[in-house]
Amino acid sequence: CWTAVVVSIASASVLAAAAASSRKRDAVLICGKHQQGTAGAERKQEMPGRMRPGIFLCLVAAMLAAVSARAACPLPNNIEPVRIATVVDGDSLRLVDGERLRLVNVNAAEMNDRGDKLVWARRALRFVAEQLAKAESVVIKRYGHDPYNRTLAEVFIDGRHLGETLLAEGLAWRIAVPPAVNADNCLAEAEVEARQSVRGLWRLAPLRSRNAGKSDQGFVILRGRVESVTSAGGSLWID
Repeated sequence: CWTAVVVSIASASVLAAAAASSRKRDAVLICGKHQQGTAGAERKQEMPGRMRPGIFLCLVAAMLAAVSARAACPLPNNIEPVRIATVVDGDSLRLVDGERLRLVNVNAAEMNDRGDKLVWARRALRFVAEQLAKAESVVIKRYGHDPYNRTLAEVFIDGRHLGETLLAEGLAWRIAVPPAVNADNCLAEAEVEARQSVRGLWRLAPLRSRNAGKSDQGFVILRGRVESVTSAGGSLWID
């Protein structure tokens, strides 16, 4: 069968992280106003003694829309205020004291990418810089360090989860790697919303496996035929 997977290419094999997301539908509600008469005088507006069908449907639709609305990522405990000095790229920051931050479970395009991915890498960097420029507060939740000794962290700008915002705008992909954080579910929902809307990076066509080469290293959206799946070292390898 043919399938699309999110992968990091290594040698002849493909290390894949697959995440299933449930589809949700958004409700759009339009409620009209009273019209004016032909002479320009506004028609008399009366509250009905009994609820009219149109008003009833309007209220029901509004309630359903509210229930299906995506919840924002919660602010965790043990947060601390920080001052950002530099935006390195869409998922990496540097503090005024020189400490390097890496957004946890979020991956933006790299500044050394080529073609359309480089375009979106620059947009993600610019978006984060704009959010920080108008921020009144920035706080983080730490989750250890990555292999490059960068601090893994959730970053909140004026109470809003930066990773969630990037995913909702289609400026990053969600990556399922340890450590798992409290915001995992809302991050997945934000990505599903962007993907279904074909927003940002989701406008890019997947790379065909037959066209993948040595230059296609790192994070890749890949489409191809799965011939075998094996497990090694706690990872799934898909060939």
